[in-house]
Amino acid sequence: MQSTTTLNQGFGSASHRWGLPCLLALTVLALGPLGTSMVVFADPPPAEAPAPVLVGGVPFISIKEGCAIEHPALILYHPSSRAAHMMVLRYHRPDAKTWEDYLKATDEQNGPLREEWGDGKTLDELRALLSAGNPVLVVTANTPYAHELYGIFEMLIGAGAQFGVTLQDLDSQDYSSRIVGRMVGLDVHRKIGESFPMNPLHEIATRCVRVVVGLDPARRVVIVHDPVFGPAWEVPYDDFEAMWSAADRMCCVLTPKDGARPSLATTSAYPPRTPNQQAAEYYLYGYSLAATGKPAEAEERYRAGLNVRDLSPGYRFIFLQERGYLAYRQKRVQKALSLLRQATEQIPQAPGPWFLMAQICRETGAAGGKSAADEFQRTAEKLAGDEAALRAGMGAFPDNLLSYGALITLTPGSAPVLP
Repeated sequence: MQSTTTLNQGFGSASHRWGLPCLLALTVLALGPLGTSMVVFADPPPAEAPAPVLVGGVPFISIKEGCAIEHPALILYHPSSRAAHMMVLRYHRPDAKTWEDYLKATDEQNGPLREEWGDGKTLDELRALLSAGNPVLVVTANTPYAHELYGIFEMLIGAGAQFGVTLQDLDSQDYSSRIVGRMVGLDVHRKIGESFPMNPLHEIATRCVRVVVGLDPARRVVIVHDPVFGPAWEVPYDDFEAMWSAADRMCCVLTPKDGARPSLATTSAYPPRTPNQQAAEYYLYGYSLAATGKPAEAEERYRAGLNVRDLSPGYRFIFLQERGYLAYRQKRVQKALSLLRQATEQIPQAPGPWFLMAQICRETGAAGGKSAADEFQRTAEKLAGDEAALRAGMGAFPDNLLSYGALITLTPGSAPVLP
């Protein structure tokens, strides 16, 4: 990564168009014996909300495309970071294709763009940057509830590092299947950051990077290009603040050194988010709620995800499998087996639900106990050994979750580990 400078310009607070309080009426209601009077002031008119702002023409790059951006300097960089940086680069340099193009464009001496990192303070400052035609890269938590725990921190906690939490603490409240890794609450990340020289959310291997393209104060939403959740994703203020502040409000702006504004900025329309992009939001929000001990809220998100119109079989599969695991953790064994059976109908080549059903029957005695467990195990192993079938199953899996490691739902021996 090129050397950067501290962002110290362009963060002035945007002015609010607050109307001055007006005295609309003064009425003498009564004159008493001493000539006293009562005056009544009308309420001032409501303050006008600042106008919405939207930077048009910022190209959207998916997480799948982010995975394909390669360079020796990016070996540890999370695909969302690659995708987000390339979105902003292509806003300024539409012909850019590689990370080498990014490095050349932001070269401190010879590049046409200035790369400025800093810590934003308020949404007003963010709005000021957007109003000047600047899409803003922001580092955030994955969701307002949780973020991936980088493996090194998991190892340190397991080894007894004094971060104020143990793996037993985390496991006791984790209702997620772990198919996309371990997520922990933002409070856990804060505890680690208090004892470690770096905020864990800044770790480049798990860093979640998004591009803010707009802000609507009247509706209280921030408009974000998210490589997983899609273009022009509208995030409520409170959710955005929780995710951004967890990463110390870290942000970056690319600005042309010659002060020119891209012609693309005149284009304001963005395509609607696809069913898979909508489903990803429901899934990862639900997963993070499950991982932080909120199974009822997680179930609500999973159910909502299953109701997305034109939902793909791949997402239907992971929602059903996740709900099946959640039901098992809540000791609703028959419900768990029913949901996992439904999952097998969505991607018949996937061995994961069969491995999990075998484990459930073996541990609980449900559906015939050992005999059912043995049958499910044989089915799972047969599917796991069929490479052609596995490849076919992979074709149905959501491509906007691949970077989260969800491939393990289809690979041999992949049943989620039950407590």
